[in-house]
Amino acid sequence: MNLLRHLLLIIALSAGASASSVASDCKLRVELAWGTDGTRPEGKDLAELDGKAREKLRHFRWKNYWVVKSETPVVDAKGPNKVALDRCLVELKAVGNGQVEVRLFSVSPGKEPKLIKT
Repeated sequence: MNLLRHLLLIIALSAGASASSVASDCKLRVELAWGTDGTRPEGKDLAELDGKAREKLRHFRWKNYWVVKSETPVVDAKGPNKVALDRCLVELKAVGNGQVEVRLFSVSPGKEPKLIKT
């Protein structure tokens, strides 16, 4: 049976960070999640996505979400921070006033990362 698999990117502020932190470093949680109507894939040790993050995805059609990879990068004024997640790359850049610019890139072996969305 073929399982319909889709990868989603979730960016959420960690519990200790505030969106209005101006001069200090901002710590974010970046998660790559797999959305499916099926059950957890056999042979893979994937954690279920937490309820708070699931609530943010309620407009998608899938019933189950599993965390494929999770990172906690620090975003500061020094420059963009790049986070590699499986077949994608996320670039986080502080732009001032407590705001962060997020850029999502698709990564294919042997090719340059391709910008998908800012």
